[in-house]
Amino acid sequence: MQSNPYNRTKPPTTFAVEGRLNLKGAAEFRGVRNHPDRAPTSEIRALGVDLIFETPQEAEAFASAAQVMAAQHHIAWERAGLIPTRESVEQVAPQ
Repeated sequence: MQSNPYNRTKPPTTFAVEGRLNLKGAAEFRGVRNHPDRAPTSEIRALGVDLIFETPQEAEAFASAAQVMAAQHHIAWERAGLIPTRESVEQVAPQ
């Protein structure tokens, strides 16, 4: 029998862990679910793993970390010369 992550009888226990998997796959926003017995949740599936956020604050913290990651990734690519900087794009774009 498969357990249902939406039917919790007690709050989840969280603790710090460290790990690394060398996987490639997809990530997709699965949407927001309304539940008849509790508050709405939002869900992202990444590499076949469902990440379920129970509060808007959890989803916001995840999104904030993703924005920081994306900004740092852009900077790293620009420094490596893999994509033009915004300034160089403006210099060659038609005015």
